[in-house]
Amino acid sequence: MNSTTFSISFSGLLLYALILLTHAEDIPATDDRSLYIESETKAVSPQCLMDKGDQDEDKKRTEVGIGEVVILTLNGKRLKEIDMDSIEWSLEPEKVATIEESDQEKNQATLTINKDLTQNTTLKIRVKTNLDEELPERPPSIFTILVPSDITAEHSGERDKEHPKTRKKTDRGLPPSLLSPFCP
Repeated sequence: MNSTTFSISFSGLLLYALILLTHAEDIPATDDRSLYIESETKAVSPQCLMDKGDQDEDKKRTEVGIGEVVILTLNGKRLKEIDMDSIEWSLEPEKVATIEESDQEKNQATLTINKDLTQNTTLKIRVKTNLDEELPERPPSIFTILVPSDITAEHSGERDKEHPKTRKKTDRGLPPSLLSPFCP
């Protein structure tokens, strides 16, 4: 066998081995998305309203304010394998918010941030299922809870829709819409 034949044969074997490796099933990694927590706030943030941003994208945020309500959903590739009655939600620290499991959707829960917080806090949310021993440990969902420290007001540049437009000379201007976000 000459060197050209050997190098072609070796290249073929190497290519074949690489193809086999790309189709081999690996043990799922921690981020394999087999189970994960999705979150959606019920309200859009004031900043998104002022900036006229993407409201659907804004509801996916993890920085929330006091009193805010968030819908949590356990999702993933292996959701159908879960005994829905085995789902247990937990909060860390517990006194920062309350969590109530949904009656209709067993894989959902409603998170309500307490209104009486006085400082910014980090909240970790974990969920336990009957598949926990089979799957890699899931990282918790982490929320940053912001407590307002100030309030500002700025003109929206739009007319208040509750006041009709008039064309009288005695009108001293248009009643503007004021945006008053709380500042963290």
